[in-house]
Amino acid sequence: MRFPFSHFPLALCALLTGTGCTTTGPSRAQEVLLKRPPAVFVKERTASLSPRPAGCAVEFVKQDLTGARHTRRVARLELSGSGLDRQQAEKLLSENACRVGAERVFIESEEYGRQGERDEVEAIAFAFDTPVQISHSGILANLASKPPDCRLAILRTKQPEARYQELAGLHLKLESHFQTGGSNHQVRAMQELRAAACHLGADAVLITQESYDMPTLGSVVSGTAIVFDENLRREAPKNPDAHTL
Repeated sequence: MRFPFSHFPLALCALLTGTGCTTTGPSRAQEVLLKRPPAVFVKERTASLSPRPAGCAVEFVKQDLTGARHTRRVARLELSGSGLDRQQAEKLLSENACRVGAERVFIESEEYGRQGERDEVEAIAFAFDTPVQISHSGILANLASKPPDCRLAILRTKQPEARYQELAGLHLKLESHFQTGGSNHQVRAMQELRAAACHLGADAVLITQESYDMPTLGSVVSGTAIVFDENLRREAPKNPDAHTL
């Protein structure tokens, strides 16, 4: 009867005594494993997004957002480490969520304080999803995102009287096969532009182009997401390296 070398002490004990043998402490391999620093592994990556700045804001949500509107599943994150707690886990998961371009994290399972074993945390990272093409202006305002249905001014003919900064250009094309009437196209377009602008932390959208129900082309809407200077001054920059406007 042959035994793997690693099992030789236990096998010898069983042959000599006719019973099984138990160990009195962790093996050398276990001790080495327990001393390894915590690590987060990115698994099941389903979207390739640009990394967000280090220290970016990440929201931990209480429910799985898979399938939610305006939400894209980015990756599964698996954290392994010794002596962890929820606060440390969130910090490590946030760092990796920023690296994969995610903004929200749902912790599926977590086990801390396991005797002789590493703590394990499994989570899912999510990002904002929109059919709107967003062309960032380059302004590093570091604005906080707002809910998709946030209060937002849609301006078509009148320019705002208050001073403002342009955050991003917005462009949306709805294919002709979607249309069930011009009014529905317009409603859908405004909902999508609003959600994208709210996500950017904007105060208003200046509409620059609206064309609905064009034969074979569908509908095209473009605009500019803006933020008023007064509100910019109220924003406390989360990144010490961000430019102050």
